[in-house]
Amino acid sequence: MKHGILFPAIFLMILGACLGGKAQERDHELVQFTGITITADSLNAVPYTRITVKTTREGTLSDGMGYFSFVAHIRDTILFNALGYKPVSFIIPDTIRHNRYSRSSS
Repeated sequence: MKHGILFPAIFLMILGACLGGKAQERDHELVQFTGITITADSLNAVPYTRITVKTTREGTLSDGMGYFSFVAHIRDTILFNALGYKPVSFIIPDTIRHNRYSRSSS
């Protein structure tokens, strides 16, 4: 299997109501964390990627097309691991101001 770099295309949708609170309060706000795991070089889907929250080890597995979705908190560190690829991490930003947010990260 080719060793490469996992590249999560990440899309976030806010489940929390108001995002103008203090930093400590914002850490507990929920987001629907959704995206597609793809390779950085060819943008091909990486199926069955393990996606977990670093502190709780909760998470999900992407499907056969690389799609995933689960609930997380703002400021959670998300770990992406797939066989044959280097692990990738992503921190859900605390700067989300709207009810939808999109970002790509490597």
